[in-house]
Amino acid sequence: MRLSLRTPAGWQSIANDYGILLAQHADFYAAGTSNDMLVYVFVPAMDKMEIGELNHDENIAWEVLNHVTKMPSLVGNSSVSRTVPVKIGDQDGAYYLLSDAAGNRVLVLAVKVPAADKLIICNISTSDEHVSRIREVLPMVFENLSVNGEPLEPLPLDWLPEPLEFPVYETSGIDDS
Repeated sequence: MRLSLRTPAGWQSIANDYGILLAQHADFYAAGTSNDMLVYVFVPAMDKMEIGELNHDENIAWEVLNHVTKMPSLVGNSSVSRTVPVKIGDQDGAYYLLSDAAGNRVLVLAVKVPAADKLIICNISTSDEHVSRIREVLPMVFENLSVNGEPLEPLPLDWLPEPLEFPVYETSGIDDS
């Protein structure tokens, strides 16, 4: 599966074999820059995730992300919300929110690719003071994203709560609230 993403004005992008990284206002050498926002879009190699048998009658996006939240090797020493299953247009999706010791706030969204047993994962990372911008950035990413040369449908946001309530960072990890 091939992803392509038009780089929006004011952003920088880097593509590799795994996905596409977008950065806005990122000065990787200046400490304390508060407008930084990073977006990473990729298609996970689910056959390498040791996830077991997926129930294709269920929400695969939820199954995969729920599995990921229980893997310290993937979420580190972060506090993670419960995985929330959602319907995004006609597609199954899921998301969780993550907070870490450095003050990063991350939305991790998985959306099932139409007519395939694949997922698109979108991680949006920013500081606590800019989490409200996630709602403006998420549709922009999907407007500019193509899979195998085909543009994706616009991403409605009716499934995304306002405001996003990120877990309070605690060294224990998963926040079941």
